Amino acid sequence: MAAGFLRLFVESNGHAIPPERLPGYAPELNLVEYIWAYLKQHAPANFCARYLDHVSGAVRRKLKSM
Repeated sequence: MAAGFLRLFVESNGHAIPPERLPGYAPELNLVEYIWAYLKQHAPANFCARYLDHVSGAVRRKLKSM
């Protein structure tokens, strides 16, 4: 659905904005990859949770501190 919307948007602007092809896997272009890398190194390290909710809360707190 998003691809169709983008195609219509580009076509409606007379192709003034050329589409850019990205590689299939490009973590350096995806900011979420940087966040996950940071969390893997800092948030859950040596964290032993009794329940899954505890892990979720710890990760949320670490994200807020970022």
